Amino acid sequence: MDGHNQYPPMMGMPALREAVAAHDKRCYGIEVDWRTEVLVTSGATEALFDCFMGLLEVGDEVVLLEPAYDTYAPVIRRLGAVPRPVRLVPPTWSLPHDELVAAFSPRTKMIVLNTPMNPTGKVFTRAELAFLAELAIRHDVFVVCDEVYEHLTFGAVQHIPLMTLPGMRERTVRIGSAGKTFSITGWKVGYITGPATPPTAMMLARRLDWAALLRRVFGDDVTRCPRCGDHLRVLAFLTHPDVTARILLRRHGLKA
Repeated sequence: MDGHNQYPPMMGMPALREAVAAHDKRCYGIEVDWRTEVLVTSGATEALFDCFMGLLEVGDEVVLLEPAYDTYAPVIRRLGAVPRPVRLVPPTWSLPHDELVAAFSPRTKMIVLNTPMNPTGKVFTRAELAFLAELAIRHDVFVVCDEVYEHLTFGAVQHIPLMTLPGMRERTVRIGSAGKTFSITGWKVGYITGPATPPTAMMLARRLDWAALLRRVFGDDVTRCPRCGDHLRVLAFLTHPDVTARILLRRHGLKA
């Protein structure tokens, strides 16, 4: 009954955390210390809870770009923080610069950035990311980057992690999802990469504090540790991307 039949470590199996760090370096050139800067979660939704619970205090304000994934605002409010929505401008879903600047105040603690974006499909450009980065640095705030659709782009469109921009490495937390990337949402494996202190350390320290609350509201699934078997399967996908791509194409009746 030893080995992979027991709960994985709180931060995730070491081999999987190493694979997440290797993925970030291979795809984006981001140098990540897997020992202290990678946290495996029960899906990306738990990763969002980790980020919000670990970084927000009562009364903090959070800039949200809308239309937005419907989990963000309710969780932020439940924690006693205040969403400050800024609606993108259709049909291209461009950033409204003046409205975005006006959304910041002395109480702003965080920006939530979802790119590629659910539900619009928008992928933020380097110029738009640079504008957001400038605001984050000017107001000394964290940015939680929900990048679960990072590999679902089409044509010449390129996903650029905000973490790669100058000055953003130490104030950005990046969320990825094996479920979205590999079409295995039922396995519920997500991951966070971010600076070792304070964000990742704070999120880990507070994890157990809110587990009971989440179970009362959502049931056990959102707070269970991902199973070791799921860790190992995601590890295989991350470390053999070419084989994984062929499997996914075949599943959808496409050719490489």
